[in-house]
Amino acid sequence: MRRCSMAYRGLFAATLVFSLSAIACGGANGGQAFDRGVGFVPPKPPRPLIRLARAGACPKWCPTYSVDVDVDGGVTYAGGSNVMTIGPATGRLSPEALAQLRAVMSKASQTKMPSQKCACGCATNTPYVYLTTWDKDLPRTVMYEEGCERAPHAIRVLEDAVDDLVGVEQWIGTVQQRRLCFEEQRDCSALVVVPQLH
Repeated sequence: MRRCSMAYRGLFAATLVFSLSAIACGGANGGQAFDRGVGFVPPKPPRPLIRLARAGACPKWCPTYSVDVDVDGGVTYAGGSNVMTIGPATGRLSPEALAQLRAVMSKASQTKMPSQKCACGCATNTPYVYLTTWDKDLPRTVMYEEGCERAPHAIRVLEDAVDDLVGVEQWIGTVQQRRLCFEEQRDCSALVVVPQLH
């Protein structure tokens, strides 16, 4: 009986090793997609909630970047120029921060948004703000010059709320860091950007 038990253990161990090897080899396929069978439907990415982008010519060191927030609080950042992090980065809003963002969005949605572009003759050489919100998968974008007083107050509050709640300074850097790096041309690698927790 003991021999049978030991033989069974040996068979079980061999089966376990084979199974783990198969799993390991299956995972080492270089990230290639494999067939999950008929009827498999990959999960859809969360729907977008809001997008803030700053772009355009600026004579100094204005940051250009975009921040996208989805309905689950996922954050996708893309850095352009005059920012400490160039390229993509991701983050996540806390449930509280996501609720705050939705509250500010609700107030802004009650404001009459300009149809396309809010021109402002008082602002010159400033980047443009592109603010897009989604309502039932329908995007609505407003564009205005940064700092333009003709842009509705609630829209400008929403613009600032996106930056604050996602903690965009963790990627673009603080005003002082960017001034040292891009205006005074100091060594940017010596600057440390501390992520903000929300």
